[in-house]
Amino acid sequence: MSLKKLIAEKFGVKPRISMAGLGMLDVFLDGKQIFSYREAGHMPKDEEIVALIREKTGISPRTSTGERGSTAENPGSPAR
Repeated sequence: MSLKKLIAEKFGVKPRISMAGLGMLDVFLDGKQIFSYREAGHMPKDEEIVALIREKTGISPRTSTGERGSTAENPGSPAR
């Protein structure tokens, strides 16, 4: 599964994926940089991208029913 499709299915949002030669990869979500190959020095694993999106945006992945968990800012409310 492509990284773009993984993010769209898990979080219900469309990321911007930037590839610039020789495996350079940047992932952006709502204008925030989520991952940079130059900074990390490696290609991301799916689990790493999921964790970074949660950490940097507060958005939780969707459950098996398609609903998202709570946000980091307000644990009792549905995610954005």
